[in-house]
Amino acid sequence: MQMIYEVQSWPYNWPNSEDYLKPDERGEISGKLFGNDRFHCHQLDLMLQPFLGASVTCQFWTQADVDGYFTIPNVRPGQYECYGWVP
Repeated sequence: MQMIYEVQSWPYNWPNSEDYLKPDERGEISGKLFGNDRFHCHQLDLMLQPFLGASVTCQFWTQADVDGYFTIPNVRPGQYECYGWVP
């Protein structure tokens, strides 16, 4: 139960660090992945990783639905590379 509570509470409002962005300082990314292979009907894993040399050092993960649509909430501002693959 505690884990569920913590996951639903993130990102937290209480850290007082200029390196920690509050929820209202973060954005959301959404889109659709297109595949051209026999696995297109399966869910795809997706990862956002900062460009090399970027000051942001965190990764964001999600899974696209069977139609390829995805949303990643609470993303820190920055430039990212997007990777998608069939598990």
